[in-house]
Amino acid sequence: MMLKRWLALCWLVLSVILPSAGWSEAVPTEGFAPVEGGRLFYQVMGEGEPLVLIHGGQLDHRMWDGQFERYAQEYRVIRYDVRGYGKSPASISTPYSASDDLRDLLDHFGVGKAHIAGLSLGGRIASDFAVTYPDRVASLVLIGPGLTGFRDEDEKEGATFWDFVEAVRDGGPEALADLWLKDPYLAPAATNTALAARLRQLAVENAH
Repeated sequence: MMLKRWLALCWLVLSVILPSAGWSEAVPTEGFAPVEGGRLFYQVMGEGEPLVLIHGGQLDHRMWDGQFERYAQEYRVIRYDVRGYGKSPASISTPYSASDDLRDLLDHFGVGKAHIAGLSLGGRIASDFAVTYPDRVASLVLIGPGLTGFRDEDEKEGATFWDFVEAVRDGGPEALADLWLKDPYLAPAATNTALAARLRQLAVENAH
């Protein structure tokens, strides 16, 4: 499990801090796609086979800034904010399925089958989608994914869900972000000043 965590961390580093300089200055198309009881913010760029990028928890579509334009040189890249993150409104009272949200997003673009890549939370959504809608997955890339129904024994080393609830209640978004960055999973990232600052910014902006 530790190897999985280190691989996920390496991908996170590349996703957040690698510049996209040297690639086209094309502007992505963005908007909101309707889903059951809500809507998802998205950006799309490029042509070719569809590739969907799903961000990790406490982050949003911007975690893919280092890859978005690069992949758009060969694929039609779609990145979006999961409900409750970034610009996608949370669904407080209406039950929903993140897998169905992804299905509705693909339907919005008229995409029958796509390559799906997800980190952490995004990996869980991607794997659940592949189980639920296998005929709509061309390929699957899971980076340090959470897995529905699986308990990671390493979780006991880090903060619990209620620790995060108490942090944001007592200290606000900044306290939650600081606690998140102290988790053993992310602690190595704190040694990289630029990466830690970027992660903290995204975590603070998504602590709602």
